[in-house]
Amino acid sequence: MFKINGLLTVENVLKSVNPLMIFTYYCKNYKKPGVKFPSEFRKETNPSSVISYYNGTYIYRDWE
Repeated sequence: MFKINGLLTVENVLKSVNPLMIFTYYCKNYKKPGVKFPSEFRKETNPSSVISYYNGTYIYRDWE
């Protein structure tokens, strides 16, 4: 999947993965940036979470 050179530190891991990779792994309902999806933290009928690209990085927002 990816290779980490050097010691296993937070800094070295973050050089090898980006926030979108992390969100994709942990947010199973997520499909693509900018599209609302059901929150992973509670049961809901109306999707309120979204992952968007903002200021050069991806951010997770939960509007509930």
